[in-house]
Amino acid sequence: TTKNTLVNHLRDDLKIKKTDLVFLHSGVLGLGKIDGGIETITAAFENVLAEGLLVIPSFSYSWCNNEIFDPFSTDCPEMGTYASKVWKNSKFIRSSNPNFSVSALQNPSNHNLIKYIFSSPAEKTCFGEGSVFDRMHEISKERDGHILLLGGAHNDVVFRCTFLHYVEEIMKIPYRYL
Repeated sequence: TTKNTLVNHLRDDLKIKKTDLVFLHSGVLGLGKIDGGIETITAAFENVLAEGLLVIPSFSYSWCNNEIFDPFSTDCPEMGTYASKVWKNSKFIRSSNPNFSVSALQNPSNHNLIKYIFSSPAEKTCFGEGSVFDRMHEISKERDGHILLLGGAHNDVVFRCTFLHYVEEIMKIPYRYL
């Protein structure tokens, strides 16, 4: 995989535009040999989403594991190789949720989008009204939004989609744990 093949795939095959929102899960093994390493994926998204927003899960599950969470030092080993590496990159900024933090790729055009999703007033829920996921849903009403699994599953994530928890909570599904 090269930056150019990835850019072409995102733009031509998936029709992602420069102002879109992408929530990305990634399994780098499915991309084969990546020319330039992990940074190639970031460079491709910087190219494609020049005015948009890339958000990746950098979940630590710290709160559930009764561990201290620090958005600047707590790793996210269950989120795959890409997420585990890039949240540490200065191009990304990470939210402060002790379970379900997300990291966003910064560019000159998306400061207000990041500020909006990271200033969530939701204190009692990770997925309900006002949560990061609710904010991304609101953004997707004004620009195209994508939930993307790139390169295949990094583990059993193929059977999970975090955004589904948001829908369950908004719909008040009774089995949701709050």
